[in-house]
Amino acid sequence: MSSFYLRKEKQFNSGTIRVQILPKIDTKGLQLDDVAALCDKSFHVMLSAFRSDAESRAQRNGPLRR
Repeated sequence: MSSFYLRKEKQFNSGTIRVQILPKIDTKGLQLDDVAALCDKSFHVMLSAFRSDAESRAQRNGPLRR
C-alpha cells in the first residue's frame, strides 16, 4: 500500500479521497455554555461514521490492521 502523502518529500501522491457528508448539527439557540456539548456531539457523529466506514471496508477487504 502506498502512502497518499510523502512526509519526507512534503508532497502528495495521486490517490482517491472519499468524502462523506454527515447530517447537519443544528446550532440555533445554542449559547457559549453549549460549546463543550456541541464539540462532543460533533466528535461522536464523526467517530460513528468513521467506524461504520471502517467496518464496511473490513467486510469487503478483510480485517483491519491495528
